[in-house]
Amino acid sequence: MRIAVTNPLTDVSGNQRLRPNYQSNKPQDVLLSPVSPSELADFLSLEFCSDTELLTGYLLAATQACLDYTNIEMLERQWVLKMDRNPERQAGYLGVGLMHAYAAWWVQLPVYPVQSIDSVKVAGESVTARSIDLDSRPARVEVDESGAIEITYTAGHASIQDINPQLLLGIKMLAGYLYDHRGACDVGEAVKASGAAMMWGNSRMVITL
Repeated sequence: MRIAVTNPLTDVSGNQRLRPNYQSNKPQDVLLSPVSPSELADFLSLEFCSDTELLTGYLLAATQACLDYTNIEMLERQWVLKMDRNPERQAGYLGVGLMHAYAAWWVQLPVYPVQSIDSVKVAGESVTARSIDLDSRPARVEVDESGAIEITYTAGHASIQDINPQLLLGIKMLAGYLYDHRGACDVGEAVKASGAAMMWGNSRMVITL
């Protein structure tokens, strides 16, 4: 027997081990690096040339690594967060006894900073969020209706000047490390070995959906 979560504080969830709340958070636009190939060439004391494909690849890899490590988006692009239902602050179980599920008050957005909430859908229908808080870290949206949730939002900095310089330096350090160790087997430790982790650590946003 499985009973779906609907309204907070009143309904019962199914056994979460049998009915997990599947979630995804995907960008809708291509990744852009806030550091240019010429800036990376200067950082590495390389003679810059017009063939920037190699350096651009390392910069994109370093930018993605920064996003994965910190959950901070560099430059604005649109994201879509999907989940089967509202997250729970207490999961419900059906076993020897019955434990009620309590829905979370907010849906937290996994990427920061958030510039705008572009749309909110529940069960495929557009709805108006009860409350939106873009100032919190992470940003959050309060959704009253029950059903599958889809939130489209724009995250990232409006300009490169708004990005923490330590994040930019970490991207350069990691891209430089990848350049110097291209083809090596130790790139799995590159974020730490390059010093990028130290640069990014204070800005890191840890979130559990």
